[in-house]
Amino acid sequence: MRRNVRKANNRLATDGRTFDVRFSRGYDDLTRLLPSIESCHRDRDHDRGHPSDLDDPLALATWRRRLRALASEGLLEVSTGYIDGHVSAHVVGIRDRTFYRVLEGHFATAWARYAPGRLLETAVLQRMLDEPAMTELDWMTSLAPDSLLAQNGAQQVVVLRTPLR
Repeated sequence: MRRNVRKANNRLATDGRTFDVRFSRGYDDLTRLLPSIESCHRDRDHDRGHPSDLDDPLALATWRRRLRALASEGLLEVSTGYIDGHVSAHVVGIRDRTFYRVLEGHFATAWARYAPGRLLETAVLQRMLDEPAMTELDWMTSLAPDSLLAQNGAQQVVVLRTPLR
């Protein structure tokens, strides 16, 4: 992982590009970022040759509603990586007392040379480590790169779906 991050930073420097990370919370922030997050999520799925869960109108509406509900409750944090001012990756996290729960993360394939997803994941992990109140990181999915960053355990996942009020 260190090698990947070092290589990404070297490529950014060699190409004269900048990588910037922003952490946003709250409903207004989410509303502003939602189109970029949605596009990044959908495009990454398509670039892998897969249909996106956001292609289905019902799934898209559920996804949007869930993010808006979490943001309105003050639980959502959107971490965004920018290369030269363009969204290159995002991580959607939930701040749940002492847990930082990574709900999803995607990167824009156009910026793959610079590994923006890895750079952003590293920044999110460092942010969590820098806050004494945050004691546990939960990737919340078996697809997350936890084995590359840090892993000290895994648990079976049970998904319950209920409408948020």
